[in-house]
Amino acid sequence: MFETIRLLIQDVQDPLYRRIFEALLEELEATRRWEERFDRLEALLEELIQAQRNFHLALEGVQREIEALKEAQKETQREIEALKEAVRETQREIEALKEAQKETQKEIEALKEAVRETQREIEALKEAQKETQKEIEALKEAQKETQKEIEALKEAQKETNRSIDGLREEFRKEKEDIWKILTKLTENLEKLNKDHRVTREQLGGLAHAVGYLLEDRAFVGLPRLLAEEGFEVEEPFRREYLQVGHERWIEVNIYGVIRRNGERFYVIGEAKTQLKKRDVDQFLRHLKEVERWLPGRRLFPLLVTYQTSPQVREYVRKKGLRLYFSYQFPLVSGPF
Repeated sequence: MFETIRLLIQDVQDPLYRRIFEALLEELEATRRWEERFDRLEALLEELIQAQRNFHLALEGVQREIEALKEAQKETQREIEALKEAVRETQREIEALKEAQKETQKEIEALKEAVRETQREIEALKEAQKETQKEIEALKEAQKETQKEIEALKEAQKETNRSIDGLREEFRKEKEDIWKILTKLTENLEKLNKDHRVTREQLGGLAHAVGYLLEDRAFVGLPRLLAEEGFEVEEPFRREYLQVGHERWIEVNIYGVIRRNGERFYVIGEAKTQLKKRDVDQFLRHLKEVERWLPGRRLFPLLVTYQTSPQVREYVRKKGLRLYFSYQFPLVSGPF
């Protein structure tokens, strides 16, 4: 198109039109140049936009790499700190090893001293061994002397055996004599046992006789003593058995019936040659049984004895029982 315009301009004779066409051509040239520049600018702009896009993409990659580097830096820092701590721990271990080395050196010195002491003890043992050897030689000599003494003792043992045989024979004869004596003693002991049984029977009879004598004296003396208290005897005193159960009877040493002011009392008495606390307790148990089997009857319990202790007298008083002694009764003729 520009070539066509140039050719037209060459054909225009009028200067004015020629200048107009030339001016128009220059404007068109300028416009073309501007379009070319614009196209180049547009291409450059596209390249710039693409380059900016590529830059952003590269920038994002760089940013990611930077973040990765930061994390790697942190990890590296942590590893450095761990290494620093490991170095410090290693340093402490080195210091501990140095101290241990010092202790080891001390122990080595102590062991060296112990080795020297052991060496001295070994030397002493060698000297002791020499002394022991001398003692062994002396013991060998003593053993020879002992052997001689043993031989002499064997001869003496033979003499002793002969003496023992003689003693055995004498012992056998003495044993026979002792057996005869033991047989005689056994016979005498059996005779003594028989005599002892007879004596016990006689003593038992004597004890009964003494007890009966005390009861007899009470039979005679109690009426007078009771009369001093206003009692009169309704039934004479005697030994009696009282029924206190089905086919069960209690022996009463002193039994009788007395009366005062029209009231009747049943005397239940126990006679003991030497009254003891257990006798009092047993008498009280018998009284309970009698009271259970003789309801409605007033009992008059009393005890008679030759002697008793002050403690038993006080015990009898606390239990509300009467106590009479043999010296309060007259003497009566007895089996003696």
